[in-house]
Amino acid sequence: MYKCGIKSLSPDEVGRMISLAIPSSNGSNTKSFDLVSLLKSYFAEEVIEKTCFSCFYNNRAKRMAQLCKAPRALVLHLKRFRVTGTNYTNFRKEKISCPVSLPGTIDLEEFCSGLDEAEYKLQSVVRHNSASANYGHYVADVLLQSGKWVCFNDSNVRELDDGLNDTIRREKQGYILYYVKKVHRSNSPPGAINLWQCLSWEFWLSIVRDSKHIEW
Repeated sequence: MYKCGIKSLSPDEVGRMISLAIPSSNGSNTKSFDLVSLLKSYFAEEVIEKTCFSCFYNNRAKRMAQLCKAPRALVLHLKRFRVTGTNYTNFRKEKISCPVSLPGTIDLEEFCSGLDEAEYKLQSVVRHNSASANYGHYVADVLLQSGKWVCFNDSNVRELDDGLNDTIRREKQGYILYYVKKVHRSNSPPGAINLWQCLSWEFWLSIVRDSKHIEW
């Protein structure tokens, strides 16, 4: 919204992925954050310098983001890599290992412009297993229909105890988060998906195709 009162709507094709910035903690990886706070920061109103398309006056405008429709699967990207330095002589890549708490369920209704139900359940966490931004290994923790967590590490698959250590690893190493929309049986639309279907390769490949390039 511009100072003169004119409102402008600009649809932004972001696919099904939302990239969330982790606030700077002055090089420390001990400060913790929670996912809901990062989402609120992403959708928060901000003031920008913008030229009004109606009065052509360059002034301050308020900008905010909203979801036009709640997707079936929500992919959240945590920006765990950053580049510091002003030129090639002090260029440096850093890994942000600050823990981010990952709730089992989240509700995005307050961020939706429509009346969609937007309650999601955590289904999978892709982890970057390294303290460095220069190398590492990716594994995926997946929640099965039975309620058990399993870890997919290349060709190795093992069941997790889902104890404190597993939770800490997901919070400190979580890079890509997959949340699946809960579907209430009373108003399930035709073709609604269940959690087990979301573990199929075809489903996740369709998510990847719809997603845009990941930003650091």
